[in-house]
Amino acid sequence: MNVQSLVAEYSSLDDARVGLKVLEKFDFESDAVSLVSREEPAKLPELRALQRPDETAANAATLYEERLEEGSVLIIVTSTPMRLDEAEDGLQTTNPVSMERFSLS
Repeated sequence: MNVQSLVAEYSSLDDARVGLKVLEKFDFESDAVSLVSREEPAKLPELRALQRPDETAANAATLYEERLEEGSVLIIVTSTPMRLDEAEDGLQTTNPVSMERFSLS
């Protein structure tokens, strides 16, 4: 099965919570969705597994770790490409700061 991740970046925890509610309405299970913030560093290993096609996983992780230090909150959804299409459509309605797909290393 081809599994990928979608990362949606929000400027606040309240904004990210709206995104979580949208994903809940799209029937995403809690094991497919993670909330990452500087207050929740236990989720950082998930960031380190993300990889863009044209760069290493370390580069993507470093970028997001910097954004977390600046106060961003991330939602990471891991699923099949078709389900990520649904997640992306739903999260787009919540106006994330950024949203990007990754393959898993």
